[in-house]
Amino acid sequence: MCGCRILSTWTLREWRPFLGYALDQCQEVFSDCIGTRVFGGSYICAFEYLLGPHDSTDRSFIYPSNFDRASTIIATAKSYGVQQISSTIDKTFRPPPMRNPRDREDFLLGVADEARGTLVSNLIQEVDNLVTNAGVPKADEDLINKCLKSFRCLSPAEGMSAISEVLNAAWLSAKTKSFYFDPMHEEQKLSLISELVWKSIEVFEIEQRLKLQNST
Repeated sequence: MCGCRILSTWTLREWRPFLGYALDQCQEVFSDCIGTRVFGGSYICAFEYLLGPHDSTDRSFIYPSNFDRASTIIATAKSYGVQQISSTIDKTFRPPPMRNPRDREDFLLGVADEARGTLVSNLIQEVDNLVTNAGVPKADEDLINKCLKSFRCLSPAEGMSAISEVLNAAWLSAKTKSFYFDPMHEEQKLSLISELVWKSIEVFEIEQRLKLQNST
């Protein structure tokens, strides 16, 4: 009886770190869902730009693989009905290598991955509920198009309802071939768009402060 109790305690001690890994992975999924819900397709583009391509087999146990994160972000975008913008996100990251089930860490990391995977749909829904209840709007497609027109005229955007509309327009313009008719402007497109984004955010801040002042 005593031996069984010792074995049971040892087993729990062995499993406990991987419960922590599963929880940490869920936190990362939660963050990706927040980013996708708040910033829409611009978050997807930023994720791909900063983390891909990344073919290293090294991986932190507290993060899902980049392939799994990208797959979750794509599913999240579809669930929220946001524009994906990037057409390459699903091809940028390779699936993680097969793990050896006879290796203790490989096996238990696989368990943590499976545990996190079963909760993804719940996390997607929970984030949507939280952000919606907090009053955070989704990017307005009409305002994104309005911002794009301003950028083509080399003018900062006005009248945006959220910064996400500016960021989505920025990525759309950056990924659009021949966005500017003038070849010189097209050659300098990234620097021009970067400057317009900052100015548009400044305009947005001023507009929000004026609204707050007028409402008090």
